[in-house]
Amino acid sequence: MNLRFASPSAGRVLRRDPERLIGSRLADLVPVEDRERLAEFLAAVAGTADVSTPIECRFRLPDGSTRHAELLATDLRRTPRSVGWC
Repeated sequence: MNLRFASPSAGRVLRRDPERLIGSRLADLVPVEDRERLAEFLAAVAGTADVSTPIECRFRLPDGSTRHAELLATDLRRTPRSVGWC
């Protein structure tokens, strides 16, 4: 999944310019060993209208370190005027 929007707060957490996150693959922002769990999490949320149960996820920062963050997801693809996930 490619990012279509990144909030200023996401940019601060990930230490990246939000504009430069657009088009990035979400999986590329997490360590390789966490990608399967992230994919399972997003698959469980897909097609539902509910907010997910939060999971803790590690994100790779530009300096090579990682940051733990709590991740929630909502599939907004069927919501009028929406184009994806939140």
